[in-house]
Amino acid sequence: MNLKLIFLFLLLSNLLHSQTIDHILFEYDTAGNQIKRYTIDLNTGRSTNDFVKNTEDITKEDMILSDIYEDISYYPNPVKETLFIKWENNDFEYVTSIKLNSLSGQSLKSFTNLKGSVTLNIPFENLPHGLYTLVLEYSNGKQKTLKIIKN
Repeated sequence: MNLKLIFLFLLLSNLLHSQTIDHILFEYDTAGNQIKRYTIDLNTGRSTNDFVKNTEDITKEDMILSDIYEDISYYPNPVKETLFIKWENNDFEYVTSIKLNSLSGQSLKSFTNLKGSVTLNIPFENLPHGLYTLVLEYSNGKQKTLKIIKN
């Protein structure tokens, strides 16, 4: 009987002191397929921001290549706070502005005077969760649109 009580006590104390998971974070490829899963542990004090890299730490391997446009890449998607986008310009066409729109088409943010730029950090922290479109406008009138998920 004493052995059963000791075992029960040890089992309960182990459960009370075990690690708890606050969130599960997923990483998706450009087609929307889940490719990685992260668990965030409250006991270690790691926040969800630990999985998002600073702009200077982003490598070519981290970047998500657009499935439609081979000259545009971005990181991360889904985004929590800031989206880093990179594109290629040439002499005949270059990005002049980028517009962030809601899925309904409402213009939320606009970034202009981008001639000579090939990267941009776009803040998402004050936007609600959902799906957004990012429209890159070129000097020759072309537009390229990306779908971005905000978690």
